[in-house]
Amino acid sequence: YAWRVLSQMLRYATQLVPDVAEDTNAVDSAMKLGYNWRFGPFELIQRIGMPDFCQRLQASNLTLTPFLLAPEDYDVSTSQPEGILRLEEVKQNPAIKQFSRCCLWSLDSDSAIENKSQDKVWCLELTDKVNPLSSTLLSELEQALQLVIENNAALVIYSEGPVFVAGADLKEFLTLTEQDGAIDAFIRRGQVLFHAIESAPVPVVAAVAGKALGGGLELILHCHAVQAYAESNLGLVENLVGIIPGWGGCKQLLARTAEAFGPDQAIKQTFDLIQGAKVTASALEAQQLGILKVTDGITMNRDRLLFDAKQKAQILWAESRQSERQRPSSSKQILTPQNLNLTDAGYQAELEKALLDLLNQASNPDWYDRFYDLERECNLSLIDIPEAKSRIEHFLAKGKPLRN
Repeated sequence: YAWRVLSQMLRYATQLVPDVAEDTNAVDSAMKLGYNWRFGPFELIQRIGMPDFCQRLQASNLTLTPFLLAPEDYDVSTSQPEGILRLEEVKQNPAIKQFSRCCLWSLDSDSAIENKSQDKVWCLELTDKVNPLSSTLLSELEQALQLVIENNAALVIYSEGPVFVAGADLKEFLTLTEQDGAIDAFIRRGQVLFHAIESAPVPVVAAVAGKALGGGLELILHCHAVQAYAESNLGLVENLVGIIPGWGGCKQLLARTAEAFGPDQAIKQTFDLIQGAKVTASALEAQQLGILKVTDGITMNRDRLLFDAKQKAQILWAESRQSERQRPSSSKQILTPQNLNLTDAGYQAELEKALLDLLNQASNPDWYDRFYDLERECNLSLIDIPEAKSRIEHFLAKGKPLRN
């Protein structure tokens, strides 16, 4: 059925050239902008492969259009407009390293590769449907980061799908809670990896489109810069499954809100975002809330995201191979339950009290260096409470949060 529909539709599109549009890109853009197609008809033919597409049309007793018979006879443009870099074009060259959950590609032109450019930019494509941060993906991210550092290349982390990273793998997380010391090791591993990204001697840029939730946002917050598609949805939503951000999300958000609103407002701003499991409606809202920095980029056209992220990585290379980051200052305000609208009963009350106690540690001078340990210890204590596991189990079974 899919082929019967697709074959007729794509074949019809080839009849429109050059009478309706001389530029195949114009047809593709019209279908994507007007009908919200992810790929235009000529892009779909390219992904199928022109020879395979024609062969199957003939096998289905469908005649080939003049365009399909001799596309070289038509004066049509197949080059991309300036400022657009598509991953399918990048994939015309062999992958640097293929993993099971992601893949490393070079974003450099052939000439740059031949000239052994000192400003190499590689792309780590996350290839799962929602890219849950499992032990497998963490391991592959570790390997990819090591390869990038060894080859002195900047890194762009990118996903083609509607979900950048959905968060930690909850099924694995729940299983690990039944094994002695396993959750502690899992949290530590993510913290070590994200710290390695933050302290990497090469630029690391997150090219974000769609949803980046929980651990996915924590990954982004550790990158040196972010280039986000305008319609991206970002949020630390761990509250909904009974825990708190444990891979440096609290730490990074405290630092960013302090920078955006001042140290005296950082704890309250961070608490409100995590308590309410706030998910932004756009990248601009994420910037206004302090989740993204004012220096992070926003791309209005999804097709330009990868190109813009590559440019951002190149700019970081040009800025003296990464200037040293400033250490965030301590917060100047300690919050009490009286300062906030806290839940007054059930596990939610315990969770919010634990979060508040954790965030108030940012008032200490050495808070930034200690916060990974504090986040981990807080989560380990919460996971021992049966209601926390109930939230995870309910979310996995029902796909929606449990308020207990």
